[in-house]
Amino acid sequence: MYIFNNIIYPLLFPIRLLTYISVAIISICLPKNLFEAFFKYGNLLMLLSLGIYPNEIIDKRLNKIETKIIVFQHRSFADCFIINYVFGPVGYVFRNIFKNNIIIKSYIEKYGGVDVSSEGNEGKTKLITEYIDKNNRKLAIAPEDITDYKTRVVANNKLGNFKSGAFVSYPPIQPVCIKFHDNDVIWKNYDNGFEKIGYWTIKQLFKPLTFIDIYLLEECITENNMSVNDYKEFVKNKMITTIKCF
Repeated sequence: MYIFNNIIYPLLFPIRLLTYISVAIISICLPKNLFEAFFKYGNLLMLLSLGIYPNEIIDKRLNKIETKIIVFQHRSFADCFIINYVFGPVGYVFRNIFKNNIIIKSYIEKYGGVDVSSEGNEGKTKLITEYIDKNNRKLAIAPEDITDYKTRVVANNKLGNFKSGAFVSYPPIQPVCIKFHDNDVIWKNYDNGFEKIGYWTIKQLFKPLTFIDIYLLEECITENNMSVNDYKEFVKNKMITTIKCF
């Protein structure tokens, strides 16, 4: 095991880096229709180059309700590749700093999304609601509050406080939980904020494969005239029940 972890995997770094860069360039250059034909395979290659292998998809959905909102626990920079691998192209709620990232910018131009960084809470909610109403494409949201970096929950089996944006229009929601078998893949929560994406990526390109399990929980719908806060906590508790077993 020492030989594999400390010698073999570092030697694979050039191949993994080339794979990561090649898929990124292809995703930028391909027109939308060709990109979608390559999509699932491309996201799997990105995950493998980052040392992440989707080991098992545990489907706990009962009714297969058509949901426009995917709510997931956000634990690594690879989470978008994981969600895309399972659900196909989706829109994302994102922070506007990612518009400076040429890969993410290209994806947003192809599939849209909601920038929630520059407006107050009311504006964010309105943008999310408008997206749900106007688009057939699913919208993926990581609802945990990330404004206080020092108290950001990054553990595998915990959830931070949820914001309300995903819940205000009471849509059916598909909760997704991701179990990392190696906790080192999860962000480190340094005093100066998140572990930076460049450092995290390089670190992962050197690492052995980490297995992940992806849990598709039972779809959530409102019950008995729930308030927004009750609906939010209802979804959160469904997710907590699963991740406490991680």
